[in-house]
Amino acid sequence: MYVYRPQPGDGPVTLVTVRSPAPEPAAAQRLRSVPYQRPAAHIKHLGEFGQGFHLRQVTAAGFDEGLLVAPDGAVAEGTITNVGFVAGGTVVRPDAPALEGTTVLVLRQELERAGVPWREQAVRLDDLASFEGAFVSNSRGVAAVALVDDIPSPRTPSWSVRSPTCTRPRPGTTSGTDGW
Repeated sequence: MYVYRPQPGDGPVTLVTVRSPAPEPAAAQRLRSVPYQRPAAHIKHLGEFGQGFHLRQVTAAGFDEGLLVAPDGAVAEGTITNVGFVAGGTVVRPDAPALEGTTVLVLRQELERAGVPWREQAVRLDDLASFEGAFVSNSRGVAAVALVDDIPSPRTPSWSVRSPTCTRPRPGTTSGTDGW
């Protein structure tokens, strides 16, 4: 736990934690939906007990990640990931409150540069079977989703998770991912 109380008049505080990269997960992730919405989801903050609790619960049940879902069935994000879906060659991101991670922002930029359409819309748990595929992203990279609960993700186009354009940094930058 990190605790820091700035003194009056102190400027912004930045904390950087460095650790070894996490091991590569399985090729495709298995998600379990959980009824939870993060408070102030658009802000990264320390009060994330609910996310950790649900992640431990779903991994104990044999899943890789939890999918945070509102009481009305609106899909928001994973416990430690952003989530996206594929419909007719378009990437669809849920418009529910979520923290936009750096990897999903880079992915969006690179997909748009490659001419792949991107939109945000309401996504409900009941809608998942209608999508052609799904993926999750975080600081480890981007991974296909194999299933959510008992709904298999039929296929995920290769560009959405493994395209070199989307996973290599552009020359002169440090942005990008090494693939999950």
